[in-house]
Order: sequence, then C-alpha cells, then structure tokens
Amino acid sequence: MAHFNLDKLSHQRNFSQFSSPSDRECAYVANAATQYRQFVACAARNCRRLSELDSFLSKGEGSKSLRSTTRTTLVEIPSSEAPKFSFTPPYGGNEAWDNDASALEGDEELEHLLRNMLDRKPHQIHGRLFIIENPSPGAMCLLGGAFDIDPQMFTEHLHNGVWYFLSEVREQIPPLRCVKDGQDFHRIEFISPRVFIPGACAGECPNHVFSDSGASYTARKAGKLCPMRRYGTEEEFEHVLLPRQSMTIWFGGPRYDAEWNGIILLDPPFRLDPSDGFVSPPIFRPFLGLPSPATHDPGRHLPTHLSLRTTFLFYLSHSSSALATIARACPFVLTRDLLRTVASEWTVACRYVERELVTVEHCLERADLGPGTLEHLDKELFVHARRAGKYRALIAETRRWCAGQGQLSWPCASSPAAAAMKGVTTSATRPPPKMKKARSGRKRRKSGGYNDDKDGDGGDDEAARAVAAELDRDFEQVSRMITAHCARIARNQTLLGSLIAVGEGKESAIRSRSLALLAIITTVFLPFTTVAAILGINTRGYGPGGRDFWVLWVVAMAVLGTILGLYAWYEVRQRRRRQNSGKLIGSLCDYLTGRIYRRLLDIAMFYRSQGLFILCKRSMKTYVVITYGIPDNGEN
Repeated sequence: MAHFNLDKLSHQRNFSQFSSPSDRECAYVANAATQYRQFVACAARNCRRLSELDSFLSKGEGSKSLRSTTRTTLVEIPSSEAPKFSFTPPYGGNEAWDNDASALEGDEELEHLLRNMLDRKPHQIHGRLFIIENPSPGAMCLLGGAFDIDPQMFTEHLHNGVWYFLSEVREQIPPLRCVKDGQDFHRIEFISPRVFIPGACAGECPNHVFSDSGASYTARKAGKLCPMRRYGTEEEFEHVLLPRQSMTIWFGGPRYDAEWNGIILLDPPFRLDPSDGFVSPPIFRPFLGLPSPATHDPGRHLPTHLSLRTTFLFYLSHSSSALATIARACPFVLTRDLLRTVASEWTVACRYVERELVTVEHCLERADLGPGTLEHLDKELFVHARRAGKYRALIAETRRWCAGQGQLSWPCASSPAAAAMKGVTTSATRPPPKMKKARSGRKRRKSGGYNDDKDGDGGDDEAARAVAAELDRDFEQVSRMITAHCARIARNQTLLGSLIAVGEGKESAIRSRSLALLAIITTVFLPFTTVAAILGINTRGYGPGGRDFWVLWVVAMAVLGTILGLYAWYEVRQRRRRQNSGKLIGSLCDYLTGRIYRRLLDIAMFYRSQGLFILCKRSMKTYVVITYGIPDNGEN
C-alpha cells in the first residue's frame, strides 16, 4: 500500500463534504469517477506501481466492445433485530442462480445502484457488500470515488505477477507483513482447474495459455497439465488447465448511513478464444450437503458453480439469519462460503497433482525404463514440485489470513482497529481463534446455525472466532494434502536420481567392457604390427613371399606370449596380495579377541567369585566356541 505518497495527494480530494445523503451527494456519484480518474493519473506520476492502473483506466470507452461486461450484485444487511440478507437484483425461489439474472450488467447499472444507495432513509441498512465480477475501468472509478478506496487495491487486483520466472525485480518486490496487514484490502490468489478441449486450430499448445481478451477486462494466465499415459494401459486422461484466479476483498468503516461497506472483486469464468479450444466449468464438490429426507427439500437444486460469484450468492442466500447477525459486528464472516469454495478449488487441484504422481509411481513400479524415460519423469516431477511449492505458499498465506479474521483495520469487535477506537493502540489486541470455540460452533451448525442467544458483541465475537477456526481447519486440510504431495515428489525424485545413477553405471560398465575388448584386440595385433614395421624391408626377404618371412611369426608370437605372461603374473600377484591382506586383518582380530578373553578370565580368577567366574566362563566359552570352534568338553 503506497501510503508514503498517496496520503499526501489524498488531501487534494475534498470528498469529506459528501457525508450525508443530499442532492450534492447524488451529483457527487456522477462526478466522483472523473475525480478519481484524475487522482490516479496524478498519483501515477509519483508512484510507478500505479502506472499499470493508470494505463488500465485509460482504456475508457475502448473497453466497452467486450463480449462480457461487469456484473454487480448488492448484498445488504438491515438494521432490524432479526436481519436477513437482501439482494439486488432480488432473488426468489429455491432454484440455482442464473449467471445473468443474478446481477446488474454494465457500468450504468452500477452507477444507478450507487445513486439509489444515497436515497435510502437513515438507519435502515447496517452493512452492504458489493460483489463485482469482471470489474471494468468505469466500475473501478465509480467504486473508488464513492468509497475513497486506495488505488493500490485495484492495482493489486489487476497485477498478473510472475510466479516462477522472475525477470523485473523492481516490479516483483513483495510488501512487508506489517504493511500488508495494515491495508484495508486483501487479495487471494488460487487455482480453478478446468478440463481443456483443444480447438481445431490450436495445434501444439504451449505450457500455458491466456484467457480470451474479449471475454474479460483482465487477462489471466493458465498453466497446462498434460497427463502422462500409464504403462501397460490404454487409458488416456483429459488435459487440464490450471487458471490463476484472483479475488480482492475490501471493507471500510461507516459511510452513507451504514456501519460498514464492503467490496469483493472477482474474476469472471476463465474462457479461451474459440480457436484455441474450450474449457469446462470448474469442478466443484458442494459443501452444503446433499438433499436428505430429514433436513432438506428433495427438490432443492445444488449450485452448478458457473462462476465464483453465483456459487457464493447461492450459499449466502441459503445461510441462516444467525450469519447476518454475526456479520453486523464482524463482516469477515460474510466471506465464509466464498473461502470454502476456494478451498474446494484447491482440493481439486491437489487431486490432479496426485493423479500425476500415481502415474509416475505406476511407471516406476511396473516398467523397466530406459535412461531417457527416467530423465523425462525427473523433469515432470520437477515441474510438479515447483508447482506444488507455489501452491503450498498461497494456501499457507490464505490460512494465516483466515485465522486472523481478515485485515486488522476491518470492523470487528476483537480487532485492533476496534481497540484503537477505544483508545488502545496496540496491534496485538485480537486474540487467536480457539479450537474449543470452533468445536462448539461446529456442533451448533449441525442443529441449524450458530448460537445467537447471546446479545452484544461478546456472542458475535465468539461466533466470528468459530467461523475463523473452521476456515482455518479447512485450509489446514488442503495444506496437509499439498505438503504430502511435496514430500511424495521429493521421495520420487530421490528414487529417480538413484535409478538414473544405476543406469549410468550400467552404461559405463558396458562401455568399459567394449573398451576392454578393444584393448585386447589391440594387444593381440600390436606385436604383429610392430614386428611387421621393423621387418618391413622387402630387400632382406622378410616380407610376404620372402625366404625369411617365418621370422615375423616367430618373433610376434614370442612377444605376444611374453605380454600375456606378464599380465597373468600381475593378476595372480594382486589376487594373492588381497588374500594375504584379508588374512592379516583376520589374524589381528583373532589375536585381540584372545587377549580380551584371557584378561577377563584372569580377573575372574583373581576375585575368586564363583558366580562371576561361572558367568564369565560360560559367556566366554560360548564366544570362543563361535570364534575358534573349540568344543565344549567340560574342561574350560
């Protein structure tokens, strides 16, 4: 968060004058986007990290030609004693949400929604949450101007960071933990696996692809997981894409007659260009539970998970009023079902990685693989290890954030921000979630929801901790899965390294035999070549057909016999030396063992202790029998 220069520039924007609903505030909604755009352009000149946001907002009218537009859903919590979530557009019935009917499309609808927000009567709404899918430049300006949002939030959401191949260091420096915890927003990155069907014009697909630029304002990257074929089977697995999805969550304090306001920015469903191929909807296992005769309506539909927004709204609409009661004091609990969906997405990604590890182990177990195949498996494991390491870091970060109940500045009864309002400035006020509270919260949820019998912030704070503890356990489960995969990959890499070393040793032995055979052939023909060179003078009659040609064969055979004899003598001498060395070591050990035995026997005789003497005799006699083969005749 670039507070070092943005706070100074923020004084130029006199937005505090619009603090009560009036005609001036309605006019402010129309002009706030322009002022916010000018503010970002001014701040980008001094802060390089805002240049990406400045160029994105500069698209302006040119970005309206996209096939997909911004979708907005407003969730409000009234100030009544038994609050229930209200949705805009309204939701009715028990069927699954449609991707279009559950949202207001376009920047004009969002602007109209903000105008209606200012016309509400005071003390009607306790909190409101804007769920924005595929935020456009106009939507960012409208939201930023209406709620005075730090531009760093939109910059983080737009940023497509490099995960593996780091190039520009200045653009990839992560913020410190104290700075990140002090921000009023948080970005969560995760993987949403999809089955990939290549298109007719796709050709050889690279290791990664990008989303269709005409379907979303922010292009996202997806890694490609090419499944390996298992040895001895005809089964072929489908290709999988691993898109990198992002969501950014922001909560602010009282504004526009509401105790708190929240914004969740979500990526749209990942789509490819039709020429590159098609992707299926995300694989998802509902965590609400299947319909049962005891507790559920058999005609109720489960979420189809068309997008993260529709799934979140489905679960939010089916939650009890107790969750709305807790959210009035701690809005972090509103993200419960959203984070559970993210955990489910991570589980699917872990299962795909596990399937590839099973394939590698299947090949290692049932096939006699050559060096080239082993090296290919080693490279595949390296890719999976790098991928699993990044996944583990992202899961651990999300788990830590859930355990801390969101950001420190968010409205919460037990947060340091709330303590600071009461005059306490320490940053260690919020206690960690307690597992006992989580267990009690889990038992209460089985009976239909959280216990909201207690009034005041104490009961809400306890329930909020229970929600945080449950999310912590969910991500702990995912963390254990990916950690086990990392350990499994390390073991397979070690085994592959050993197999590659053994294979190289075998190849080296084969090459050594070939060289030895070549040396023998060279040794056999070397005397003939040498003698032929020496006796190669044809005038003396030593050449082929001469009267002294027989001398060549006599001398060559004599030299060859001499060489072979010397080699045999050398081998016999080396073998005898090794045997004598082994006998010398054995004799030395026998000598030292006998000395120890005699010394213990002398000590036993000296003390004249019958029990000790018999024990020493029996133990030593057994040892001597084993070592020297002395029979037990009762004399020793």
